[in-house]
Amino acid sequence: MKQLLFGLAFFSSFTATAQLILKKKPAAHKQLWVGVTVSPDYTNRSLGSDGSMAADIVKENRNKKEAGQTGYTAGLVVTYTLTEQLSIETGVQYAQKGYRTKKENLVWQQPSPAFPTTSKIIYNYFFLDIPLQATYTTGSGRCRFFYTAGLAMNIFLEGKVATLFEYADGSKDKSTGPATNNEKKISLSPLLSAGMEYAFKPNMHFRLAPIFRYGITKVIDAPVSERFWNAGLNVGFYYRLL
Repeated sequence: MKQLLFGLAFFSSFTATAQLILKKKPAAHKQLWVGVTVSPDYTNRSLGSDGSMAADIVKENRNKKEAGQTGYTAGLVVTYTLTEQLSIETGVQYAQKGYRTKKENLVWQQPSPAFPTTSKIIYNYFFLDIPLQATYTTGSGRCRFFYTAGLAMNIFLEGKVATLFEYADGSKDKSTGPATNNEKKISLSPLLSAGMEYAFKPNMHFRLAPIFRYGITKVIDAPVSERFWNAGLNVGFYYRLL
């Protein structure tokens, strides 16, 4: 309920701001664009604790043993320009987020070539993201610059965990299974981006921009909670329909 109220408040303030801007400066033109975006990401999690001693110890140990990994966000977007500078965008995106443990040496009381020497665990979580964002564009000509801020609703799809083993002879083995951490079905992630837009033609343009997303709500609500964040390079191709 808190997430829903937060989302409604955000959307309401966004609409009010857009209306104020339009009152100050009437729209020079209204256009509808569709696009495809892909963002290779560095993704990780931030941990929270319920304040108990046991949770604090687990959080500290996990922060020492775990690290980020690669992920991605890709999908279809629809952009509507309100003025020559201001536009709003939404869409549907598929996102892989997660983290991994650092490679750990395995010590056996009775070593054997059949036993692995190192292990590493990779946690992958998959989401359907629905963003709503505002973009302000400056400059003129083919090349312009833009700044974007918004909020994405992250709908949890599934979680997977993979354990990688390595043996003394260099061979590797992998086992996979579902991640069962009582993941929340919906979370929220604000996003910020700034980059360059280049127009190949009046009805076709390309965008390139670093982007940062951070979960403000818990994906895993437990004594040691998790919020996902990622930083990437967003690449988009847009085509004007109207």
